[in-house]
Amino acid sequence: MKQCTFLAAILFCITSSLYSQIPQTISWQGILQDADSKNLSGTFSLTVKLYDVASGGTAIWNETHSSVVIADGLVNLTLGSVTPFSINFGDEYWLEITVGTGTPLPRIKLSSVPYAMHSKTAESANETDPTWSGNANTTGTISRSGKVGIGTSSPTALLHIFDSETTAGDVLFVGNIDWTTPRNPPTSGAGTRMMWYPDKAAIRAGYISGNHWDMSNIGMSSVAMGYNTIASDHGATAFGSGTEASGYGSTAFGILTTAPGNVATAFGNNTSSTGIATTATGHSTTASGDYSFSMGYGTQALGQFSLSMGKETSALSGYEVVLGSYNTEYVPENAFGWSENDRLFVIGNGVGDFAPSNAMTVLKNGKVGIGTDNPQYPLHVNTPGVFTGIQMTTDAAGTTMSDGLIIGMQYQSNEPSNRYATVLNKENSPLLLGTNNNYQGDLTILPGGNIGIGINPPTTRLDINGQVRIRGGSPGAGKVLTSSANGTATWQTKSLELPFSSTISSSGTLFYIKNNEYLGSGIYGYGVFGVTGEAHDGGIGVGGYGGLGVEGVSKSAGGVGVYGRVQISGTAIKGKVDNPNDFSGYFLGGKFYTSSQVGIGTESPSALLHVHGTGYSGGNVVFTGEYLDSYISQAPVEGSGTRMMWYPNKGSFRAGRVTSTQWNKSNMGDYSTAFGYDTKASGYGSIALGYSSTASNTAASAIGFNTIASGNVSTAIGYSATASGYASTAIGYYATASGFASTGMGYNTTAKSGYETVVGSWNTDYTPVSTSGWNSSDRLFVIGNGTASTSRSNAMTVLKNGKIGIGTASPSELLHINNSTGTAKLRVSSASTALSELTFYSGSTYLGAIGSDNTSNYLFIYHGGNIIFKNGRIGIQTETNPTFALHLPNSTSDGTGRGRANAWTTYSDRRIKTATEEIQYGLSEIMQLQPVKYFQHNSIFDDGKLVISDIGASDIGFIAQDIFKIIPEIVSVPDNENAELWGLNYEKLTPILVKAIQEQQMKIDELERKLELLLQKFSENK
Repeated sequence: MKQCTFLAAILFCITSSLYSQIPQTISWQGILQDADSKNLSGTFSLTVKLYDVASGGTAIWNETHSSVVIADGLVNLTLGSVTPFSINFGDEYWLEITVGTGTPLPRIKLSSVPYAMHSKTAESANETDPTWSGNANTTGTISRSGKVGIGTSSPTALLHIFDSETTAGDVLFVGNIDWTTPRNPPTSGAGTRMMWYPDKAAIRAGYISGNHWDMSNIGMSSVAMGYNTIASDHGATAFGSGTEASGYGSTAFGILTTAPGNVATAFGNNTSSTGIATTATGHSTTASGDYSFSMGYGTQALGQFSLSMGKETSALSGYEVVLGSYNTEYVPENAFGWSENDRLFVIGNGVGDFAPSNAMTVLKNGKVGIGTDNPQYPLHVNTPGVFTGIQMTTDAAGTTMSDGLIIGMQYQSNEPSNRYATVLNKENSPLLLGTNNNYQGDLTILPGGNIGIGINPPTTRLDINGQVRIRGGSPGAGKVLTSSANGTATWQTKSLELPFSSTISSSGTLFYIKNNEYLGSGIYGYGVFGVTGEAHDGGIGVGGYGGLGVEGVSKSAGGVGVYGRVQISGTAIKGKVDNPNDFSGYFLGGKFYTSSQVGIGTESPSALLHVHGTGYSGGNVVFTGEYLDSYISQAPVEGSGTRMMWYPNKGSFRAGRVTSTQWNKSNMGDYSTAFGYDTKASGYGSIALGYSSTASNTAASAIGFNTIASGNVSTAIGYSATASGYASTAIGYYATASGFASTGMGYNTTAKSGYETVVGSWNTDYTPVSTSGWNSSDRLFVIGNGTASTSRSNAMTVLKNGKIGIGTASPSELLHINNSTGTAKLRVSSASTALSELTFYSGSTYLGAIGSDNTSNYLFIYHGGNIIFKNGRIGIQTETNPTFALHLPNSTSDGTGRGRANAWTTYSDRRIKTATEEIQYGLSEIMQLQPVKYFQHNSIFDDGKLVISDIGASDIGFIAQDIFKIIPEIVSVPDNENAELWGLNYEKLTPILVKAIQEQQMKIDELERKLELLLQKFSENK
C-alpha cells in the first residue's frame, strides 16, 4: 500500500480512574494521510504496540485492529479492546502505530501517568495532547500548545535547550539542499520568526511586514536577519532594517542598504552597491562602477575600479580616486577604462552643491592641477582673482605667510588685459638670479629696490657693472636720449639748449616761453610759474594761476558764457562751469563731486540721483564690478551710517542703517545680503534682514528682530530666534534649533538633537545623546505647551525609536499617555451609528479590539468573542444586553456558556437581612420535584425571536417552569420571553434541601424512638 502519514493524535481517554491502576481501555483518535498528503479513506489493518524505550527494543504489549474503517482520514481505536493491558502504567512507555504492512509511525512518549497525556489528576481535563503527523523517516509535524524544554524541566520559552556541561547544549539542524525544485519554506508572509530553510540552506530571523522571506526572495545559502530584510540571491547576506542583498554573494548591512551587484557589499544607511564586487559604506553612498568603493556621506563611485570618499564626492571615470567634499563634476571620456584626459586623483574642497570645487586634480596623463580642474602642464596652479602663486619657505613650521619666496601671476582687476608674472622675496634679504653656479647673482635686487647687474650689492637704483647698450630708437653718433609723453625713450639729434631765465618767442608773438611774465591779451604762453593771459584767455601753467580754457561767448561779469579752466591745487583738478550757483561739479582723486541733484533721463531730478526711462527696457540701471576671492579692496564706506551700498569685490549688497562695524569689509561675507538696521551677514552667501539680525555662516539666513543664524545653511526667522545647528531652522519668538537639520518653531522652543522638530511653546529641556546624528533615544518631534521657563512641558513627544508620549517627555511604550496633575483620559468618538474602537494586530493579523457600539450603547472587549459592558453589567459572548451583573449566554460550550472558579461566595451578613422567618418549603416540596435528564440546546435571541440551535449537550437538572409551580422564589421569570430565557437558581435550592433533611431527620428520629419502644416491649414479652 502507499506510504501513510500520521497527522494528529487527538485524544487519549481512559476508562479507569485510579492513578497507578491498570486501565481497561484507551480511546485514540487521529488523522491518516498518504504520501501525497491526501486523507485516507477505506478499510485498513492497524497494529498498535507499547515500548519501554524510544527506539529499538521489544514491544511489551501489542494488538491488531483488523478492518478499521477510515473516512476522510479520521480513525478511532479503543486500545486494550483486543488484547487487555497487563503492564504497570507507573513507568514510562512509547506508543507505536503501524498501518497495514507499512513502516511504523514515529513513537509517541507517554507521560509518567501513561494514560493521562493531558493531565495527571483530571480525566475530564480538556487539554490538547502532543500530536504527530507522518510516519517513521518521513516528513511530519509535531504540535502542542505550551513550552518545550530539552535538558530543563522549567522552560522559559516555547523551545528551551539547556545543558551546563562543557561543550554541551549543542543544537544541530540538518536538512538536504534541493538545487532544482526546492519546496516552499515552512511559512511565508508577514510575521516575527526565526526560520531554518534546508531546501535552500538559508536562515532567517527577525520581523517582516510582507513577502520579504517568501520563497522567491530567499537565495540559496543566504542569511537575512532584522526588519524587512531581503537576501534573494545565492550566498547573499542582509542584516539590519530594510536592507536588500539581491546580487550573487552580496552583503547588505544597516538601514535601507541595497546590494544588487554580484559580490557587492553595502554598509550603513541608505547606501547602494550595484556594480560587481563593489562596496558602499556610510550614509547615502553609491558604488555602481564594477570593483568600485564608495564611503562617507552622499559619495558616488561610478567609474570602474574607482574610489570615492568624504562628503558628496563623485568618482566618475575608471580608476579615479576622489577624496574630500563636493568635488566638481565632468563628463569622462571612459567610465570603464583608462583615458589620458580623464581624472586619476581629486581632492574636493567644495562647501555644497551650489559651490563645488577641487583643491587638487591629477589627470591620468600625469598633469597636476591646483585650483584648476583642467591642468595643461605637469603642474598647473590657478587662483581666480588677483594673484596665483607658489610660496616656498624655510620656516620651521612652514606656514608663515610673511616669509619665503613667492612665484606667481598678478592680475589687475582694473586692467583686465594686464597680467604679469611675479617673483617676490618676502624675506628682508636680496633676490638673486644667477647662472653657472653663480650664487652671488648675475642679477641682484636688494630690499628697497636697488638693482645690480653684474654687481652685488648694488649701491644705486640701477647699478650696472659693465657697458649699457640701447639698440632701439635709431641710435647714432651724437644723438641723445629723449622721452615721449608716455615715458618712451628714443634717440634724438641734439638741438635747443635753453637756460631757465631765457625767453623764446614764436612768429607774431603769439606763443612765448617765459619764466614768469604777463604776456597781454589774446596771447597764449607756457611758463614755469603761472604765465597767463587775461581773465578769460587761455594759458598753460604749473603754478597756482595757470589755466586751460577757451574764451566764452560773453566776457561780461556774471555772464552766461562757459569758461573751462583746469587748476592744479594740491592733488585737486577742478573743472568749473560758471553759473549763478558757482560750480556744479568737480573731480577729486579720480572721483566726481557735485553740489546738487543728478538726473539721468530727466532734466528735473527729485533726488540726489534720479534715473528715468520710458518704453521698452527704459529706466534700467546696471551696476557692474568684479568679484575677487583675494586681494579684495576695502568696502566703499565703513563704520556707522545710513546707506545703500553695492560691493562688487565681494558680490555683496547692503541697504539700511548701521551704528557700528556691521557693514565693514570684515563683516561682509562673499555674495551676502543685508537690509535693515544693524544687520550683519558675514557668512558666505548669507542673508540678514530686519533689525539686528546676524547670519554668520555659509548660506545662513537671519530674518526679523535680533535673530541669529550661525549654523551652516541655517535659517532663523522671527524675534530673537537662533539657528546654530547645520541645516537647522528656528522660527518664532526666542525659538532655538541647535541640532543637525533640526527645526524649532513657536514661542521659546528648543530643538537640540539631530533631525529634531519642535513646535509650540516652552517645551521641556533635555540633553540629547547626539546633536548631529540619529540616536533612537533622542527626540524626533515635540509639541511644547509650557507657559514659562519655570513651567516647561510637552503636549506630545515622539522619540526616534517611534515611541510617542502624550503628557510625558520620556515615553516607555509606543504610545504613553500621562497626566501628572489629574486623570489621564483617552477619548475615541465616532458617528452615532458607528463603532468607536481601538484595534489590535500581530503584524497584519487582526487580534481584537476595545471599543463602544454607539447604536446599541455598550462598551466591548473583543478577542474571538465579546465581553460587553452596559449599565454597569457584564455580558459574555453573545449577551449584548446583560440583565444580570454577569450574564453568560445559553450555551453548553465551556468557553461560551459555562464558568469555573474555586469558590463563589454570596453575601449573607445578618446585618443586611431583616424580616427573617422560617421558610415554609421542605420535604413535601422536594418530593414534588422531578429531576430529569435532557439535551440542552444552545440558543440566542435574534430580532425578538428565540433561535434554538441543534448543537448542545446532554445534562441533568430541573425544568424552571416546573419548579416555578412548586417553589417560585428560586426561579427567574423573564419579563419578555422573546428576549430572555427562564432561569433557575440552584443555590437557593440548598436551604430548602436542608429544611427537607431536617424534616426527614425528625421523622427518622421519631421512627427510631418508636422502634426502640417496640424493641423494648419485644424484649419484655420474651
